[in-house]
Amino acid sequence: MSDRFDFLELDNKPLRVHTCPAPATSEVAAHAPRPTPHAWRVVEVIGGPGAGIGQFASPAGLAVDHDGNLYVADSYHHRIQRITPAGDVSALGRRGAGPGEFLNPQAVVTDGGLGFYVLEQGGCRIQHFGPQGVWLGGFGCRGSGRGQMFAPMAMARGPCGDLFVADTGNNRIVRWSPDGRFIDQYPAAAPAVQFRPQGIAVDRAGRICAAETPRHRLLVFDARFRVLGTRGGPGEAPGQFREPQGLAVTPAGCVLVADTGNDRIQVLDASGAPLQAIHGGEGTEGKVGAFNAPSGLATRGEDEAYVADTGNHRILRLSRS
Repeated sequence: MSDRFDFLELDNKPLRVHTCPAPATSEVAAHAPRPTPHAWRVVEVIGGPGAGIGQFASPAGLAVDHDGNLYVADSYHHRIQRITPAGDVSALGRRGAGPGEFLNPQAVVTDGGLGFYVLEQGGCRIQHFGPQGVWLGGFGCRGSGRGQMFAPMAMARGPCGDLFVADTGNNRIVRWSPDGRFIDQYPAAAPAVQFRPQGIAVDRAGRICAAETPRHRLLVFDARFRVLGTRGGPGEAPGQFREPQGLAVTPAGCVLVADTGNDRIQVLDASGAPLQAIHGGEGTEGKVGAFNAPSGLATRGEDEAYVADTGNHRILRLSRS
């Protein structure tokens, strides 16, 4: 099923992007965003609330394939929507537990080509699809044992093709092979109650960044799940978070964070220093407006990204130049 993508709202006017003001105290001011000549800004609004093709209900995870096709986990509609660069839209799936059916899909990642994987929060499984949406298989089930998941919220693909899942209900991160074989997990033993990841991203070097949402911070691991450090803490200052969720990494290592509780996207450099905070497209006569509980993120190259503006039931495209 497809339809013409004729519901874009484009605005050629420059959109004002709010960078965080310098805090009053010297301690916080030392962590103020660094000036950057290439600020991110909202350049396009995609879709809006509704049940039709190209409309969304609490969109979550996003992915972009090699051809520039955008995949949206349209969570409350229990489907995946695919949007081509030309603006054509197709929908895959419906509510259910069978092959090609979904129960609250939360994340989607590409398989390195034009196929893709879908993570279901309700179904506690991962399904693999080919370039035309042909079902290739599935793995995972509800539970807390090896090869099981409970209320998973996010997924990322590593440089070798492994899939990393924020197994939120089990307080852990699980790594799967591309063909669905359980590899390992963090923590390795009994789940730590205090660790509750809801976002995950992996950079080109294999470093893993997880959004530890209840503790309002990010954890960074190496490829062997050894903790390298933390980022942030609760608050509204630059580099601080409230309930961070979605994460995405640019090829150069900059991290985009869906700072969900603060209704903004924060951009960090490869070392974790804050560069910019984006609050939406305020100042555009109501055509874009502020973010509302943003969650999913996906990058395309170094200068383009997509945001699931979940509370507003739409997708926003960001660019920098």
